[in-house]
Amino acid sequence: MNKIFGDIYHAVLKNGLQVIINSDHGTPKVSIQLWYNVGSKDEKSGQKGLAHLLEHMIFKGTNRLSESDINMITSKLSGYTNAFTSYDYTGYLFDFPKQHWLIALDMLADCMVNCTFKEDMLQSELKAVIQELKLYKDDYSSSLIEAMVANIFSDHPYHHPIIGYKQDLWSITRDGLLQFYRKHYSPNNATLVIVGDVNPVDAQREIESYFGSIPMINKQDRSISCATEDIKPTGVTLYRDVQRSQLLYAWRIPGTQSKMDFVISVVAYIVGESKSSIFYKRLVDDLCLATNVQMYVDDMFEHGLLFLHIEPINDDVKSEIEDEIGRVIDTLQKNGVTQEQVSRAMKQVQMDYLVQMESFQERAYIIGKTFLATGDPYYINSHLQFDTGMIRDKVIDFLKRYLRISIMHKGAVAPLPESEKEYWIALQDEGDRTDAVILSRKDRQTTVEPGRFVQSVHAKDPLFFNIPEHQKILLDNGLSILCYPASGLKIELQIEFDVQYYHDPVDLQGLGNFVFAMMQEGTKNYTKEALMDAFASKGMQLDIGLSYISLTLLKDDLQYGLSLLSDIVRHSLFDDEAIEKVRTQILSEITDYWDSPNDFVGQLVREHIYKNHPYSKNYLGTEESIIKIRRDDILSYYKKHISPFHARIAIVGAYDFNIKELVAESFNGWVGNKIGDIDFPILSKPLSQEIVYPIVRDQVVLVLAGLSVDYHSNFYDALLLFDQIFTGGAQRSMSSQLFQLREQTGLFYSIGGSLVLNASKQPGMFYIKTMVSQDRLIEAELAIKETIKLAIDRITDDDLVMAKNAIAHQLIDQFATQKGALESFLFLERMGLPRDYFKDRMQHIVRITKDEMINAVKHVLNLEHISVFKVGRF
Repeated sequence: MNKIFGDIYHAVLKNGLQVIINSDHGTPKVSIQLWYNVGSKDEKSGQKGLAHLLEHMIFKGTNRLSESDINMITSKLSGYTNAFTSYDYTGYLFDFPKQHWLIALDMLADCMVNCTFKEDMLQSELKAVIQELKLYKDDYSSSLIEAMVANIFSDHPYHHPIIGYKQDLWSITRDGLLQFYRKHYSPNNATLVIVGDVNPVDAQREIESYFGSIPMINKQDRSISCATEDIKPTGVTLYRDVQRSQLLYAWRIPGTQSKMDFVISVVAYIVGESKSSIFYKRLVDDLCLATNVQMYVDDMFEHGLLFLHIEPINDDVKSEIEDEIGRVIDTLQKNGVTQEQVSRAMKQVQMDYLVQMESFQERAYIIGKTFLATGDPYYINSHLQFDTGMIRDKVIDFLKRYLRISIMHKGAVAPLPESEKEYWIALQDEGDRTDAVILSRKDRQTTVEPGRFVQSVHAKDPLFFNIPEHQKILLDNGLSILCYPASGLKIELQIEFDVQYYHDPVDLQGLGNFVFAMMQEGTKNYTKEALMDAFASKGMQLDIGLSYISLTLLKDDLQYGLSLLSDIVRHSLFDDEAIEKVRTQILSEITDYWDSPNDFVGQLVREHIYKNHPYSKNYLGTEESIIKIRRDDILSYYKKHISPFHARIAIVGAYDFNIKELVAESFNGWVGNKIGDIDFPILSKPLSQEIVYPIVRDQVVLVLAGLSVDYHSNFYDALLLFDQIFTGGAQRSMSSQLFQLREQTGLFYSIGGSLVLNASKQPGMFYIKTMVSQDRLIEAELAIKETIKLAIDRITDDDLVMAKNAIAHQLIDQFATQKGALESFLFLERMGLPRDYFKDRMQHIVRITKDEMINAVKHVLNLEHISVFKVGRF
């Protein structure tokens, strides 16, 4: 067997703990995950949401560890932690630098048997979970999926939402938590997965020392669940305050334990997951009934669902779309699929898998999930070992059995009729009042426990890591090549242009996005269909966005990929029919954008902070500006900005040939003009204001924002250090000041942001965002402002050391994947920084003093210049 991802070591301790280790020495990091064979499907009636709430409570303290210890230890040692609950399993993860990974074993073993679940902590966490439940209610796509799952599995435990029901959550007690914990959390109901820079023999010895003495329990067999199969399609429509409908169709399919996930992924790619898929071509490209089509899998263990998500061009074409779905499925039932379609889809699935497995955390997740589902610890190395002909037979059998119109379930999110809005608002108001009454009885009486065990934990110096340095080559036509050879089977490639949304003319906002969207609609040498098929035939992953085109491909396909890329940047066609199709898609995207408060709040902030500055423009544009754009505008932009003088191409991966010759040959004859930079106006800090945007949602999006500094500012690195302390930084530290506010009050499920958001050659922003129920909005705003006021006074010397170590390890994380390295090289060129910048940067950061950091923070963290933005129901 070809061990694509290295050796897998599998063992079972005497107490039943399953251990799976995958050693990989590419980066000095380790991902540690502990999986329990228990999920929401194991809950009894009246306790729905218990498994998920328990996951929230596990890290809230043991007999030895305080409530804050795990978060503080993780931050102190430059780690990351999180947890997850599914219908079928619960998991806990840590990512640590190599020199610190053993502490994860210590904490996970302690939490397996010694959690305390103190009553006060339960009360504040219950409030946070209720906020999480409200957050999901405002995610209409997720709400629709949840409603459809409930309908489809009416007699199976999957019927109930993982997060549970409010009436059950309110009734959960400490005793109930302990009973569930003691029943399910034991070594003989758990699997420990280790992926990273470890020696398997040494790791096994350490695991034995931490977990070996924990006794097993008399584990009862899981209840056998039955989901009745029937030729009985279901349907559900959610009416919400949106401008455009979303359609969702679903078919019940085998779950992960069937080991059919590769076949199912191939089916999804052929039928609807890519722009070369059958449904995308028919509904978007040929018939222009939809602006987007996606297919994805909800892969639960016992049963799965194959979803087809469609964004119709308007609400009048639903019947036409369903008629076409019927015709496509009828054709698939009669004719099956070709060998070419299967081969192409297999390559795409394999490429997806290679990309996923680059991340130690993703790889550990896949190992844990597939082992619990199938019992096979070696699944990752056998997953891609299939014969094409055999897969075609399996795909055809799958289509005939599972993809049938008679068992197609339907769902939709539809615009709320004007006559219903009053009732919808009343329902939300009543929900807030009920929550307020119940949760007022669950106030926390104690402050968050300080760290205790963390005082005995000491961070080791970061290990030496040879930060990669790219080679830079300049071609005669002005194109820059940034290249770096790396091990593996694939190559990451990206061409980037010095153009952004703020280059758009004021009256033609969205022009840049329009042009780049058009660059995948066909060239002089390829129709849209032929172009997408060309990429798909090699399993390449194509991504085109404003200012860039990226490809992920196998090393043998680099020359072919470069030729296709060259054709796009030199010979894009921009025919009138495609222009109108893309215009319709963008107008629909704008409609959806303004239906999503979590998205458009950023535009409201930019318009205020960057008033009369190019950064205030909307990258999507407005309905008025998109309608105004003509073909001449598109051609003019393309000729002006898609130029080698303003482009750089980065190539990172497994190549062993002359990159300069290959790129020069591919882009031979590409010429362009030089253009000058934008003359940006000087920005001044606006005074504090309150900006309110009414929209009917369950929660209010709350943002506090102000002007910060640019990347080259003397204050930038000091602010980056404080960002780690205050917001949690890039590692999303759960010991940050903002997260401590969440722990104490339960006001919100999550809160985060940055002191230097989007800082580049122009100033970035101070930006804090959360979502909170309308009844607690004022309380949340005041609490965040108070935290800002006291932020500087709470800084300790240990905080500064922790922040410096965290940034040092973030530099290593940047180069943990080929994509990360590529983006780092492009960043250096974009910002005009030397190639050895990252090697010298830590020396500067280490020298920053606490006083220097405080001085920088005072420059930005001033409430007189921080505005408040509220988007929601008022």
